[in-house]
Amino acid sequence: MAEKYQPGEYFTQFLNQLPQLVQMQQNMRLQEERLDLQRETAGKDAEYRTQYLQQLKDNKDSSEMNALLDDTEDLRHKAIIYDRYDMHELATLAREDYETLQTNKSSLRNVYSSNEDDALGSAIPNYLKTADPNSGGYQDVVKYRDKIIDDRATTYAEVKADAEFGSEYTFLEKQLTRMDVDHAAIIDSMNAVVEKYNEAKLGRDKGKFGNQDIDGNQDIDIDVQADDLLNEEFLGKKVGGDDIDITNGDEDVTPKTPISTTPIAEDFFIADEEGLKGIVETYAPKGKLGILEKSASEGSVIKPVSNEVFKAIEGGLGVLDKSAYSLYTLTLPAVLASKPKDFDQRYQKSSSEFKKTLKDMYSLYLRLDPSKGARQTTSTTGNIQMRNKIKAELQRYKKIGAKSKSAYRFDEEIQQILDSIRV
Repeated sequence: MAEKYQPGEYFTQFLNQLPQLVQMQQNMRLQEERLDLQRETAGKDAEYRTQYLQQLKDNKDSSEMNALLDDTEDLRHKAIIYDRYDMHELATLAREDYETLQTNKSSLRNVYSSNEDDALGSAIPNYLKTADPNSGGYQDVVKYRDKIIDDRATTYAEVKADAEFGSEYTFLEKQLTRMDVDHAAIIDSMNAVVEKYNEAKLGRDKGKFGNQDIDGNQDIDIDVQADDLLNEEFLGKKVGGDDIDITNGDEDVTPKTPISTTPIAEDFFIADEEGLKGIVETYAPKGKLGILEKSASEGSVIKPVSNEVFKAIEGGLGVLDKSAYSLYTLTLPAVLASKPKDFDQRYQKSSSEFKKTLKDMYSLYLRLDPSKGARQTTSTTGNIQMRNKIKAELQRYKKIGAKSKSAYRFDEEIQQILDSIRV
């Protein structure tokens, strides 16, 4: 016999469920704050919110769905859950959200892996134009940018103080904090000012002696004299105005012992076109580009190398990140306490993938010729930019491996590989 409800019970049930509906509405608002940055109008947001709330009311399994959504922060998982409950529009938005977050992650990684010129000229402005100004990452990047500018100001203090070139350099320096300028062009202009200053300074130094040697002989080669001045300054013979004879009377100042090659010099690479091609062919299909990367042309500040090489690097670093995260989750204290039956199998699978990709990315790093790359400027090349990107990730994994409780401690070979990487 069907249960009979007393008058007022339906209303009581509604009141009991009201907090849950309110919570659902709050969850939706929080979800929408992370939706695609390219959404066109606020009216569209309201349309999605209305549609979502209506679907929640019509879905008898809304409580189960929200429980599943609360259990995960991964937008890919949320998309699957939405699809399961026939909320395909929200599933699409979750996937777009994920792609946007990946793009922001890639942009942020590019900020800290680029050299100073590339960071100020492209990586930092590109990130700040798309990131949430209220986020911690945004504020950290602003501080990082300001620190680089301050460091450059200290480095080029003489240029800024120069009567002829100081005002131009200072003006350009102030433009770096604006968002409506071509930052790469500004960096190039600043470097040009420094070059002009150095040339002028060299000319002034030449003029100290005219075209004579210290004995008064005329017609000395002025370029040789300039080289002597630079060599003298480089060798450190003048410190605080005192003359210091660093040769101890010997003419040959060449070090008698070879300089250590650890870490590897920035320009070191292995000339192996076939090896490079093989790695690129393996990982390029795994590279998933974000919105900015897809629209960028080869040789641009966003995609400074060929499309295939760029995809291979993104794909390889993505595989590294995924396998490293799997190792991390498997070694969480709660997981180790219960130790699932298939722990060894799962750890071995993730470990093997991590080791292989780690070696491949290091091999790719070594095979990227620093003198090449689709992007070529006076201060850098596309390959240097991508080498720096790979280098930053390899250094990060080396630091993680150095910790006593690292996720790699169950496989000694991982640490052996990390120790062999010299960047």
